[in-house]
Amino acid sequence: MKFEVEEPGKKQGFVTVALEVENAKGKTKSMSLSLPLSQFDFRFFNKDMTGSEQEMIVRWLNQNLKVRIDQSKGKALLVAAWPVAL
Repeated sequence: MKFEVEEPGKKQGFVTVALEVENAKGKTKSMSLSLPLSQFDFRFFNKDMTGSEQEMIVRWLNQNLKVRIDQSKGKALLVAAWPVAL
């Protein structure tokens, strides 16, 4: 599985992750996942995000986002996880 984090817009409350999944037969499927920025530990106080803040989100997700397929319940389920502060 491969993923690419897309830079969020200045006023967006979400970040989009483009995913490409390949099955055992080599067939690929592309999809996108929108993650709400409110679910991450960082907060932005400006109404519009700066270019640096947008880049920081992309870097942080590339480093910390873990995406996997869970098939334990009989069907494929996409699971996205990231660390949070306690």
